[in-house]
Amino acid sequence: MKSRIYKYREIIGSLNKKEIANVYLFDGNENYLKEDVIQKIKKILVNEASSDFNFNMISVGEKDAVREVVEIANTLPLFFGKTTGNIGRLIIFKDIDKLKENDRKTLSDYVSEPAEGTCLILTAGKVDFRKKYYSQIKSNSIHAQFYPLFDYQVPPWVAGEVKGLGRSISEDANQCLVGEVGSDLFGLKSEIEKLVNFIGDRKTIEVKDVEQVLGYVKGSTVFDLQKSITFKNVEDSLKILKLLLDEKPGSQVMILSAIAARLRHIALAGILLKQDKTEREITDSLGINYFYNKYLVKASCKFTDRELANDFSRLLTADVEIKTGKKPARLALEMLVMDICVCAESG
Repeated sequence: MKSRIYKYREIIGSLNKKEIANVYLFDGNENYLKEDVIQKIKKILVNEASSDFNFNMISVGEKDAVREVVEIANTLPLFFGKTTGNIGRLIIFKDIDKLKENDRKTLSDYVSEPAEGTCLILTAGKVDFRKKYYSQIKSNSIHAQFYPLFDYQVPPWVAGEVKGLGRSISEDANQCLVGEVGSDLFGLKSEIEKLVNFIGDRKTIEVKDVEQVLGYVKGSTVFDLQKSITFKNVEDSLKILKLLLDEKPGSQVMILSAIAARLRHIALAGILLKQDKTEREITDSLGINYFYNKYLVKASCKFTDRELANDFSRLLTADVEIKTGKKPARLALEMLVMDICVCAESG
């Protein structure tokens, strides 16, 4: 088996085909996606009648955990019905990043020759693969890493989840939802389900739906910040930024995502304007509401290609500074907003 990192979508694609491996290694701290995959595997392998016999969840902290995992894994599954291949038993072994060396060796020995009738899912936070035996475990597993989505990946994820429920969501509504909830996938999934129930037979989730379901009250919002940045109004932009950060501590990722989306809109609007597209055609192409965003087309002329290139570079720098703790989030965002609104092409 090749030692490589499988993507979330690859794993899901295999599960959709009912292709189950004998050993998975899932590490990382994005627990929603990790749990989503685990539950899909469980749904395929474990039914209500057999769960008492063929499903086990064990943590490293339990007494003789590794020995128990190996013994159960080597036991033939009982009373299982429709499964994939000969696999009828599922074991979830949690926190393997905390294993001692002798236990890592025992687990590695099993993983190198796993029982045909068992699917073993190993989960962890951050694994130090430099430690002895972890690399062997990885090499003999389907290895996927689950870490928080980048800001630009959250809206597409939302759109995909909504599509999976047979609906669509407008880009403005998507931004509004992410802006209010943030990048917490558990929270977003909960609100998506509420929204789908709320719109009933309608096919598309609109901004008004998000506002009603989330109890949204118009005030200083990411939309106000986006508009102020579009007009390069540094004073108003900094005031709105302060209000957002004061009202919602921890909202820096949401704000950064909103700024990134606005810069992308400005860049694309400039390109389409050069193609002699109308305001309506441009907002339609961007997937944003014409009435609320028609100002964007004219305002985009305030940004040159060189400025936008610098702004995207500044955005990336701010993202790294915030995520690594190199600079306080508030300061990084304030400097980003000032740079976008004030700095000239020289960057």
